[in-house]
Amino acid sequence: MSKHKFTESVEMYLVTVSMMRSDDLSIPLPISDLAERLQLQPVSANQMVKKMAEDGLVEYIPYKGVKLTEKGQTQALRVLRHRRLWEIFLVRDLGMSLDGADALACDLEHITSEDVADSLSAFLGHPMVCYHGYPIPQIEGSGMALSKGMPLSDLQIGESAQVMQINADALKAGFLSNEGIRPGVRVRVLAIGSRGNMLLESQERRLHLSAEMASLIIVGCSKIN
Repeated sequence: MSKHKFTESVEMYLVTVSMMRSDDLSIPLPISDLAERLQLQPVSANQMVKKMAEDGLVEYIPYKGVKLTEKGQTQALRVLRHRRLWEIFLVRDLGMSLDGADALACDLEHITSEDVADSLSAFLGHPMVCYHGYPIPQIEGSGMALSKGMPLSDLQIGESAQVMQINADALKAGFLSNEGIRPGVRVRVLAIGSRGNMLLESQERRLHLSAEMASLIIVGCSKIN
């Protein structure tokens, strides 16, 4: 269980900064952008950020914005892990719509202990990505980390992994989606041809993909044989 207790408001600030700067946490996020996303007045966001800076969760840089500290990012990823695990459970096991599950998961994320999150992850089969295609933070030692993924073409025969994202244009992405290849599903490599083309199995269906198409599919780095 987490050793730290934070208010729901503080956690929402941390998660919002983390998601808005997911590509590069080193770039300060303007307070005005943060306030707009949280639907708050900039003066209110500014006051909260300064308080969080005193608690060591963020670094406040005048005239530039806010950055998460290591402590702040660890807590943000912990909350995001809870949200994305609940999202999968609510959609897959309770049959909720994705929008409804997302709204409820945003409430559940703040009251979930690490013990419960660990049990939920195990129950779900330790998923690497949620139905939105976002990676689920993984525990690494005493901290948290996001999987960056790798191309499906890097898998070997017999290995399987979960699809994280599709780096393709609308036409190719649509084709893959129609064939059942979309974020959140698990695929297994059955065979690999001399030119890198692949025979895959997913959701009890089989699909042949060219090496080029396989390279456009990003899967979780945690492979399951």
